[in-house]
Amino acid sequence: MCGVHVLQVTLADIIPDLEPALKNKNPQVTEGTLKFLARCLSGATAPIQTAQIKPLAENLATLLEDGHEGARNEAAVCLGTLMKMVGERPLNATMEGLADVRKSKVKEAFDKSTVKCKLGTSAPPRAPPPAKKIPATKTKQQSQPQPPTESAQVQPIDSSESSVQPKKLAAKPPARLMVS
Repeated sequence: MCGVHVLQVTLADIIPDLEPALKNKNPQVTEGTLKFLARCLSGATAPIQTAQIKPLAENLATLLEDGHEGARNEAAVCLGTLMKMVGERPLNATMEGLADVRKSKVKEAFDKSTVKCKLGTSAPPRAPPPAKKIPATKTKQQSQPQPPTESAQVQPIDSSESSVQPKKLAAKPPARLMVS
């Protein structure tokens, strides 16, 4: 029997390990790391820690100025997803320093992104309470029985018209005739 161990990893555990890869000179490494970060942000069930928001946003803002187009696009997606998770207010200082073209890319990514968890919501939203049932009062129409309609009446089937014959069950011999 083999045991399966599920490792619970949070954003707080991942982000410090991603920072060196985000500063890598190879643009494919940076772009792949940003794609991974975008998936982590959108699929996270626990919000990012508030202490990690500013450093991550600053790293992503510098990557918006990267020479590689793929890294710039993925940085905009990550920043838009982060903004969807934490809200616009914590990222206002970072967004003020960006050019208008970059801001519009981040806003576009913000509109397209979906996240499972938002900052300030540690538990999933509760379902609304069930509606109270109001007891029904009987009216005159409900208390009188309805006559059956024509469609509800059963019509006998003529056996000569039907090609389907009922199956005959095999008769089981009585217990006293069985030989043991």
